[in-house]
This record gives sequence, C-alpha cells and structure tokens, in this order.
Amino acid sequence: MPARNSLGESLFLIQIGVGLALAVALFLMFRPKSRDSNFKDHGSGPAPRGEKPRARTPDLLAESRMPREKTKQGPLQLEGFRLDRAAHEILGISPLAPPREIQSAYREAMKRYHPDRVSAPGTPQWHEAQAIAQAISKARDELLEKAKRRGE
Repeated sequence: MPARNSLGESLFLIQIGVGLALAVALFLMFRPKSRDSNFKDHGSGPAPRGEKPRARTPDLLAESRMPREKTKQGPLQLEGFRLDRAAHEILGISPLAPPREIQSAYREAMKRYHPDRVSAPGTPQWHEAQAIAQAISKARDELLEKAKRRGE
C-alpha cells in the first residue's frame, strides 16, 4: 500500500507543477506591454568617406512615440520639405550612393512621410504628403537608374 500512496502523491505534485507552469506561461503571454520600446538609436554607423557624420535626431524618436491624439499638429511638419531639390537631397544621401543605401534611405523617408501615417485620406495634409511620397519615389527611381548606368 505505501507504494501506491507515494505514486498518487507524485502524480499530484506533477499536476501542481504543470498547472503552475501553465499559469506562468499565460501570465507572461497576456501581461500588459509597456509603451516604451527597448530600441536604442546608435546612429547610422560611420559616415562614408568625404562626408560629415549625420546628426542624430532624438526629437524624431520622441515624436514617433507620442500618441497621435495628444499631438496638436500631427506626427510631423510637412512645410519644411522642398520638392524642388535634387534627388539625392530629397533622400538625404550622397549623389554617388550605392543602390543598397538608396533603398534604405527611400524606406526611411517613406516611413516618415507616407500619406497614411501623416493624416486621414482626403485632408490637405494627406494630399501634401502624397506629393512628397511621389517625389521620394521619383528620386529613388532616378538615383537607382544612375547607379545602374554606373555599373553598380
């Protein structure tokens, strides 16, 4: 009889252990997430030869973490963007940048100026952001074509 009793106790302890493990797993899965990201901006790496290092922009990071309801003017200002600049100036890269850097700059610019991130469709800011997005796409296509002709 004692062997049977210890077997029952062992199964009981195993059930308790599995139940606790399940409870911890469920707690970790459904706990409230913090709003702050663990992402740390360490800059974009060393600057290419002959160029000054890019300035870090912590204000953009702080701006992206703010909820849209609390911002008065939306997530960014579109007034400072000039469409009449050269293609490499629109993307903020060197005129002789390789295709990989062109694509990276394009993605970053579109993340920032995409019309759906700026405002609701149909608003004046949305239309302005649409023109900016078209300029960014045109600049990328132009720079990629030049890089292709250079043989990169």
